[in-house]
Amino acid sequence: MGKALAGVGILVLSFLLVGVLVLDSAGNKQGCNPASSIIDPASVPEGPVSGYGHEQLVNAAIIAKVAADRGLPARAQLVGIMTAMGESSLINIGYGDDINGVTNPDGTATCSLGLFQQQWCLGWGTREQVLDPVYSSGAFFDRLVQVPDWEDLEPTIAINRVQGNSDPYHYAKFEAAASDVLAAIGGAKPGAGCVGDGQWTSSFDASANVVFSDVFGMRDASLTGYAYLHSGIDLATTAGTPLLAAAGGTVKSVSSVDDSAEGLNVKITHSDGTETQYLHLHQVLVKAGDDVAGGQLIGEVGNTGRSYGAHLHLSILVDGEFVDPLTFLQARGVNYCELATPLGAKSIAACLR
Repeated sequence: MGKALAGVGILVLSFLLVGVLVLDSAGNKQGCNPASSIIDPASVPEGPVSGYGHEQLVNAAIIAKVAADRGLPARAQLVGIMTAMGESSLINIGYGDDINGVTNPDGTATCSLGLFQQQWCLGWGTREQVLDPVYSSGAFFDRLVQVPDWEDLEPTIAINRVQGNSDPYHYAKFEAAASDVLAAIGGAKPGAGCVGDGQWTSSFDASANVVFSDVFGMRDASLTGYAYLHSGIDLATTAGTPLLAAAGGTVKSVSSVDDSAEGLNVKITHSDGTETQYLHLHQVLVKAGDDVAGGQLIGEVGNTGRSYGAHLHLSILVDGEFVDPLTFLQARGVNYCELATPLGAKSIAACLR
């Protein structure tokens, strides 16, 4: 909820929306998960590509080739490369976190090695095997394909369910670089020209005038008499501004009656269980149960509910808990910090952390 300041200066929000979704005769998304390309590790460019040099590109090509040899789609190649970027920077290193005193949850020393930092003492293979890029890639893909619906999950979530690391969103920041590397070594770019399916975008098109006007976090009792969580970020704009879904998913619920603090609102559940909430709308253009694509029009920004100026209150829940949408979306290439910060130090601090 929160307040959107009236009369603030307006800057143009410039986010590139993803392309139009094309369906085949069976209703399947074309081009979102193409077949993998056979890649020769001996023919990769010298580099660098997205900061990765020749040796690292060779390792990426080995990962991609193993996926192709197993008949897995291009999305698996992308996921494998993302994983190795997040674990070892695509370097086949002979040491792991144990040298920094990192232990397993039960207190035992870790034994992580290789491109994927696989713990050879916990069932990933022998020490020699996990240091073999072909073997370690295969071991990773063996476990990936056992993750239910892995192809429909956001890549970082699918990886987390294999690797078991504490931060399920650790790998999201490597997706763009992995896509660039995969293309540079001769692979297909999964999701090119598609909307939704794990891709995140701005909730506004390039013509919208929007100001980042309030941040996520706890509020003290000085104004209301009680402390509470401001469960999202506020984006001020004019009433009637078109509102777009931030990612593909299914509409969980809508309120088309202004009878609560949230006002008119839309709540969308995404394939990994993440939920986005869009509050204080002027008009709702979808209904519960609708499947929507990322970038699809779902309503118009308004000033309904507990609101003091036309704005979007955007909330995101992960595993049922509110998280800061600013940092969540930054990790996925959507940066609202490029907007004006009329609240001064509070907003600026949020963008610097």
